[in-house]
Amino acid sequence: WPRVQFDHCTVFRRNGNAFLLYDRRQSTLAPPDTKVDPPDDLQNVAGKAGQDCNAACQAKGQKCDEASFDFINSCEYLAQSFECKGCGFKASEALPGFYAASGECIITDMFPKCASAGKEISRLCPCV
Repeated sequence: WPRVQFDHCTVFRRNGNAFLLYDRRQSTLAPPDTKVDPPDDLQNVAGKAGQDCNAACQAKGQKCDEASFDFINSCEYLAQSFECKGCGFKASEALPGFYAASGECIITDMFPKCASAGKEISRLCPCV
């Protein structure tokens, strides 16, 4: 099953057919009438190490919006809130976030959870 990924799109072929899957939130190739935008009141909040996003957002008088993690789960957004020495990938519900010990920002392909936290992770949280 040959696949190609570009700009948050994946093309794969099966039984002589080609399929294009694209992320309606992030791909610049998505047709304009299908794009999904973040909530107007979305704010990226950098949590403290060991703090979950519910607590980080609550400290700002807001609530964590789990559906908005897809908008901020990127190296670019992490670099706006943390001093990333690099950006990597890990499978965890307690991401996206920053490891102060290594200076590395980490993204994930799992579904992040507002209530998840890692002892050494400062999370980037989508608050509304």
